[in-house]
Amino acid sequence: MPTTFLDELILHLRLNLPGQRAQRLMAPEHNTNTRFDRNPPDAQQSSILMLIYPKNHQLYTVFMHRTDHGGKHGGQISFPGGRNETADKSLWHTALRETQEEIGIDTEQITYLGSLSNLFIPVSNYNVTPFLGYMAKLPRFSLNPDEVREIITVPLNSLKNPENKGFYTFYNGERTINAPCYIFNGYKVWGATAMIISEFNEIVNSVEE
Repeated sequence: MPTTFLDELILHLRLNLPGQRAQRLMAPEHNTNTRFDRNPPDAQQSSILMLIYPKNHQLYTVFMHRTDHGGKHGGQISFPGGRNETADKSLWHTALRETQEEIGIDTEQITYLGSLSNLFIPVSNYNVTPFLGYMAKLPRFSLNPDEVREIITVPLNSLKNPENKGFYTFYNGERTINAPCYIFNGYKVWGATAMIISEFNEIVNSVEE
């Protein structure tokens, strides 16, 4: 694993995380503080994996474009991940299992880096733990066509480029919702995934300082 940046990233992940303050920067406007902070006891525990790997002398991460029949988050851009199952040893293992099932990579080659702040998603009643992992070589992707329409790879430097930020407007009943978003390869990344990226970016800024 490369030293310097990733070593510093691991150290910062063990410190006090920026948490909801950073997440709120990319929260859809309908997420009031009450809804944002709410984490009911019946929430489904789940996790995602933000995979970091080298490509063309840069560090990359990978998103997936979910199929339209992927439940309440169908058609959206997200990190691989999903709901915790009884057989999973931990939420980290949940993230690895879901990553293998959805984008087909060899998760035994992934090194644990740390985790970001939990995030509650009201629409699906999921309490999400975002994990970061590192693979030392270019992954071999094999998407699950039942769940994934396309795999989207993005350099880490693009995540914090202000030119890649915008707004996504959608309709919820009679309400018009404006959501801050990131735009990668023409795709708009909003909601929980954008909020996770926001916290990651703040940690990266601290590492680089």
